[in-house]
Amino acid sequence: VGSVLNDDLDNLQIPLHNLVSAEFRLGKRMNAGLVYNSNAIGFARRYSVEIPINYTFDFKKSRLSVGLSVGFEQSYVRPFYSTSPYPYPYSTLIESMRIDLDFGVYWYGEHHYIGVATTHFQGSAFIIEKGKFIRNNYYLNAGYQFEIFKKMAIYPILELRTDENSIFQMKFINYFQFANDHFSLAAGYRLNDAVLAGITGRLSRFKLAYFYAFNTNKLMNYATNKHEIRLSYNLPRFQ
Repeated sequence: VGSVLNDDLDNLQIPLHNLVSAEFRLGKRMNAGLVYNSNAIGFARRYSVEIPINYTFDFKKSRLSVGLSVGFEQSYVRPFYSTSPYPYPYSTLIESMRIDLDFGVYWYGEHHYIGVATTHFQGSAFIIEKGKFIRNNYYLNAGYQFEIFKKMAIYPILELRTDENSIFQMKFINYFQFANDHFSLAAGYRLNDAVLAGITGRLSRFKLAYFYAFNTNKLMNYATNKHEIRLSYNLPRFQ
């Protein structure tokens, strides 16, 4: 379960994002899940329910995972969607419902991973002013864990993203892992957008993480910096 507040309208396009997800194992090589998303920007709202499914191929020292996510999304714009004390009516200007498709391929091993993915590859949704509320994005992700000492490692991660409007974004973050990743520190940079810092801790099946992003973009004097807290729990395998 995650909730991210973001006031940067220049790069991320989605200032409020709520996510609830669950994953289930279907046999030895297949996983499935259920994901609920809600996004907001200005007067626009988007809600989606998706079912991601992935199949894994085993190799000698690595695995290849192919995933497809199918779902439905609803998007609309309401000009008087606010907490104003005045009794404005809820008038919907644009509304649409359609099938949403995402796809990705990931190759990973004990110390590495690399993947490519695309979201909303059936095309973008309705247009808001000069931009598009839901864009077809393309991702390239890669990471490698370098062991320094017996229980200490560094884990640099690179993420590249572009969309159909040729907007390019790059994020680099490096994790300093201690005690077999029971404790780690993170530092990174998102190109022309933010400086990132984080700390994570793991106890038994619980993992808690805190991340902070200091704005360096054109809105740095107007938008607040970002805080993100994540809490996860690894369920035991049922026999």
